[in-house]
Amino acid sequence: MGAVTATHTPERWVVSSTPTRRTLFGIAFNNASGVAVGADGCVFATGDAGRSWTLCGHGRERLRAVAVEPTGLTWVAGWRGTLLLGQPGSRDWRALDARARVKFEALQRLDEATLLVAGSDGTILRTTDGGRTWRKTRTRCCEDLRGLAAAGPRVWAVGAHGTILVSDDHGVSWRRQQSGTSEELRAIVAADSRFAVAVGAAGTIVRTQDGETRSPVLLERLHANLTSRDLNSIAVSSSGVLCAAGSGMGAGYSPIIVSEDGGRSWRFEVSHTVNPLYGVAWTGTGFCAVGRFGTVVRCELGVSAASG
Repeated sequence: MGAVTATHTPERWVVSSTPTRRTLFGIAFNNASGVAVGADGCVFATGDAGRSWTLCGHGRERLRAVAVEPTGLTWVAGWRGTLLLGQPGSRDWRALDARARVKFEALQRLDEATLLVAGSDGTILRTTDGGRTWRKTRTRCCEDLRGLAAAGPRVWAVGAHGTILVSDDHGVSWRRQQSGTSEELRAIVAADSRFAVAVGAAGTIVRTQDGETRSPVLLERLHANLTSRDLNSIAVSSSGVLCAAGSGMGAGYSPIIVSEDGGRSWRFEVSHTVNPLYGVAWTGTGFCAVGRFGTVVRCELGVSAASG
């Protein structure tokens, strides 16, 4: 079982200025080009790894998740079945009709034409034609789903009451895995088809290094020093460094924790914000997190952010 240490590295993270006070929930990058989405349908784009941001779309529905393809094409998912497709440099976003009034909370791109979206009441929808048509998958799950992650044909979904679902066929069929917790799991990241880490409420962290196990597996769970703090998002660098961001209680900074050893041990980093952080992503050279009141914090030193 790992631990969370209190080693602080205040020089690692800086706060970026953004042209909004709207809460930002989702963030994704293709190298230095990124997109953040949030309340009131806002969409912001950056071309410099989160240093500066430009408004490139807004609407009415809350937007919760985003994915950016290598071509720059961007997928966005949100509440009331909102699905959008477009280019960050343009205000011309195409609405996709999934014929579902679901609160979408997560999306995962599998290839150029295949995408999964997940949300309320255990719903997972799948498209194989670039978003023209969508099919509901059979999850046998009624819990709200909050996160998706994929590695090859394997896909994980996480959500309320410690729910973990896994698919071995690109999200066509699903089965449950035991998580060992009843806390809500809010995000998951997969380094490969055997290794995934999920984070959630009350500082919960669960991980598996036995992704091939078909019977339910008890995942490792950490609560050390984090019982009053929720972890809302997690990202992984190209070298396997993990970074999770969340929200705290009281007057302290919102937590950012980093692991260099596959999630066995973690340490705090100083976020320099008391605003809750709801999304974090790898920029190609560092991490960038977003949250309440348009907060953006970024780590400029890339992988060295997790060096002692």
